[in-house]
Amino acid sequence: MTHGYKNALATRAGASPTIGEVFCASALMNKSSIAIEYQGRHVSYGQLLDRVHRATWMLASKGLRRGDRVALLSRNRPEYLEIELAAANLGVMTACLNWRLSQRELSYCIELVSPKLLIIEKELVGNSVSLPVEGREVVEIGLEYENLLKEHSNRALPIAADPEDGLVILYTSGTTGLPKGAVISHRAMIMRTLVFSSELNIAHHDTFVAWAPLFHMASTDHSLATLLRGGTVVIIDGFQIESLLSALKCHRIGWLVLIPGMIELFITAFKAQKMTLKGVGLCGAMADLVPPHVIAEVTGLLQAPYLNSFGSTEPVYLRQPDH
Repeated sequence: MTHGYKNALATRAGASPTIGEVFCASALMNKSSIAIEYQGRHVSYGQLLDRVHRATWMLASKGLRRGDRVALLSRNRPEYLEIELAAANLGVMTACLNWRLSQRELSYCIELVSPKLLIIEKELVGNSVSLPVEGREVVEIGLEYENLLKEHSNRALPIAADPEDGLVILYTSGTTGLPKGAVISHRAMIMRTLVFSSELNIAHHDTFVAWAPLFHMASTDHSLATLLRGGTVVIIDGFQIESLLSALKCHRIGWLVLIPGMIELFITAFKAQKMTLKGVGLCGAMADLVPPHVIAEVTGLLQAPYLNSFGSTEPVYLRQPDH
């Protein structure tokens, strides 16, 4: 455990920390370091902390309080993480909506969590047609969102959250044809961050490439964990092979997410470029769906072991022992 974590864990005597407290400690220790890289733009930890404070005030001005939900419909972009962190300060849960869903499914996901506020990327506003927005305020990510941030203070609000409060709601397809909402708490996310560091040997300044959707645990988990550690999150909107390869050339990657269906394309592009890597700690996900010879080839190219993992938002049913 780094000295940064020790300081963060000591924030409140006798109490476990929240995501907001750990992120604030991380940001203050790494003020000039790059927190987010996105489309050639670099956001330092100091800049990100400033925007998170402003977003926290903005959400509070909309009447959001501890225990409320904010629904977020957006592709991968820096504002996604800002909103999750700002909501975390207030003890508000961020419901991460899948913009690929049908109108019926999206409506169901929104009604399921009864959010007080919907935040929607401007380009996805068309998806909100027929959604249950009546009686709920909608903020567009874009000019409206930026203007709202400018209107509010960059002074820190007192942390209102409790470690056991919900942090994010991630959706699984479930077993009945409609998504299920899985609540991940502050304490669970902090423990995941520590597990990623200790068991997967991911260093505190390692980079994570968030190319998979941020509405999915594959990117939200590791993006938040990276920001709590002080590393850089490279945000890419989807599987863009050139951007992914560029990140591998420039950054030491702790865990490179490679999922079934794209690994073969990745291998072909990687070999064509004859790249020199900064380094990869480990790669992969769901090895049971990838042929062994493909795993052997990609791990050989990256000089990194393949990790088999299980989605934390998938339901697990355990049979109770007979007595």
